[in-house]
Amino acid sequence: MQPRTDLNLPWLPWVMTMFTACFFLSCHDPSNSIDQPGRNTPLAYEIGDTLELDPYPENLKKWMDFYGSHFPGFNNGQFKASGITFKADSMKPALSSVPASIYRPFLAFDPDSTVYIDAWSYDLELKPDSIHGGVSLGAIGPDQEVVIGEVSTGKRWQLMFNGPSMNVQAADWLDHDAFMLALMHQDEKIGSWTAEVYLFNRKDSTFTNFTWTRKIRADSMALLGSGFFDNWFRSRVNK
Repeated sequence: MQPRTDLNLPWLPWVMTMFTACFFLSCHDPSNSIDQPGRNTPLAYEIGDTLELDPYPENLKKWMDFYGSHFPGFNNGQFKASGITFKADSMKPALSSVPASIYRPFLAFDPDSTVYIDAWSYDLELKPDSIHGGVSLGAIGPDQEVVIGEVSTGKRWQLMFNGPSMNVQAADWLDHDAFMLALMHQDEKIGSWTAEVYLFNRKDSTFTNFTWTRKIRADSMALLGSGFFDNWFRSRVNK
């Protein structure tokens, strides 16, 4: 999947727009939480801090490794905190319904497998591969809905809705409350792509962002095409 290409807003107005209604405090019971390591909460980071991860989450590591093999310095230590922590309210119901079982390998589950992040079922068509077995990829839509869902109730809430220039490419849970999204978005005015990692914490309903210190030229990104997604997709199909 090639990153989407039509965002014209700088990152801060986009964040304020996309996350006006973000977290699901109403459906998250704090009594089910465990004490969080200090660095898993956005409140722990100040401007210029680097994201501390131990252990390194699986999907984010694949994301870092792929782009790091093409762009020198693309690593965790070069993603700097904005120093801005956002406080979110409640989310609206998701547009998409509970995905079919064929999508399960592509969902990111919390440690108890009770809550998941779904960034794929809205815009990706998956179908059984009758020739080779397994799963094959069909049509890819222009937009992306990122959803948080509850396994037991089937309820789903919209965390983000992205147009063609914004693409969440990886999602991981750090613990029962903290999770991360890795994404790319484009500013057409300057013709470059920005790589960011978002850190969320459901316990205190906060989130913040970490931005790679360099920009990726549009022509350099175009040469990669759907390389990361193709690699990640195959790894999940064969998991």
